Amino acid sequence: MVIPALYWVVWAFILVIVEIVTLTFASFWFAISALAVAMLTFFYPKAMSSWQIQVLFWLIFSILIIASWFKGWQPYSVMRKKTQAMKDGKLINEQGVITKPPTSLKAGVMRFHIPFGGANEWKCRSKGHEEINFGDRVTVIDIDIDNEELIVSLIRK
Repeated sequence: MVIPALYWVVWAFILVIVEIVTLTFASFWFAISALAVAMLTFFYPKAMSSWQIQVLFWLIFSILIIASWFKGWQPYSVMRKKTQAMKDGKLINEQGVITKPPTSLKAGVMRFHIPFGGANEWKCRSKGHEEINFGDRVTVIDIDIDNEELIVSLIRK
């Protein structure tokens, strides 16, 4: 049945227009799901004859695509941006706040006020044996690219 498949193509097109206007990157996944339902409806018209089945498949595809975005694609994208920001050295002399103090055995976590490389929080270590506590303001003095950690120093008042 070509007509129901065309409805889903039109719905996907409307969702793409909404995506272009809002720039939220949310309705894009619903549009992809609508195109998938359009293809199923076109190639398997008897199995997809009911509009309830079509909507059910659209919801299932939407949930699967959005879940895969948050579990797989997005973390990889942020990781790649963080690695590039480290290699560029743009983080040197930037300041942030310690949210998890580093110890001699484990890296801590620092938070920037403005995201760098798609992330606000980065792993960090102190230079030498400098004691850094929760809430201390620090500045990035070096980058350990191999361990993907920032080397920080306490800002003296």
